[in-house]
Parts: sequence; structure tokens; C-alpha cells
Amino acid sequence: MPRVPLDCKIYVGDLPRDATEKEVERAFSYYGPLRSVWVARNPAGFAFVEFEDNRDAEDAVRGLDGTNISGSRVRVELSSGKTRPKPWARRGGGGGGGISCCHSVFRHVSVPYVKHTDEYEPCH
Repeated sequence: MPRVPLDCKIYVGDLPRDATEKEVERAFSYYGPLRSVWVARNPAGFAFVEFEDNRDAEDAVRGLDGTNISGSRVRVELSSGKTRPKPWARRGGGGGGGISCCHSVFRHVSVPYVKHTDEYEPCH
């Protein structure tokens, strides 16, 4: 199965533990046709939404970031395609054996800048 381009895939953070796929789908489908919706369960609190068109994905990020979904204010951003460190997996601090901050594999991962254009770029 081909991968969806990152400019069509959205990360949704700070969801409540009991958020459902239907609630997320309802909020995002307003912006355009969806390819898929996946809500994490273990650990809970985030989801990924894939749009068919990158313009719809960009509109959804602008329209839904900071809004309430399932009763919680959510963070909505284009997916970077990179994994982020698990808070419980961090090393360092305390007496020796840790990884120094400048050589840590747990660096902050930022969302890449996306150039907004009027060109149609299908996501398949």
C-alpha cells in the first residue's frame, strides 16, 4: 500500500483518553474527504488523520488547532513523519551513565515549514 504524502497527514494531540474515531472523523470531515482516521489507545491522547487533498489538510490545521474535540482543547499540526521521544524513556540527569544534552537522541522535532500554494497536489 503506498504511503500518504506528509502534507496530507495530520497529527492531533492532547485528545482525551476516551476520544472516539467517530468524534475525530466528524470534526475533520468538515474540511474535505478523509482517507483514514486512527486514534491511539495505548498510550491514548493523540490521533492521525489523512486527507485526500493537501489543501484540505492545511485548512483543517488552520481551522481546528486550539479548538475543542471530545471536550479537550487539541493541538493540530501537519505530521512531520518523525517519531517523538517517550517521556518515560528519557535518560540523563542524576549520577553518571546518562546521555549528555548535546548528544541526546531525544532532540526536539519540529514540524517542517509547508509552503502554501494554490496548486492542486493530490495525495495518492
